[in-house]
Amino acid sequence: VQKVYGREAATGYYCGIYFFDSADALERYVGSELARTIPSAYEVVDIRKELYDVLFPLWPDRGPFAEVEPA
Repeated sequence: VQKVYGREAATGYYCGIYFFDSADALERYVGSELARTIPSAYEVVDIRKELYDVLFPLWPDRGPFAEVEPA
């Protein structure tokens, strides 16, 4: 659904936070060629993968799960 990039100022480490609309979508991504190429594309040496469930958005009308009206 969405990807958000972040950077920790103290260490200079970067992160990518991916949002999926279902466990099935996550599984398809993990098994994809795109997912396999991420480390080499970003020249990543140390990867820390973590999985979280989104409980609720603070502002449902903003962010990665907001409904967007067609132009």
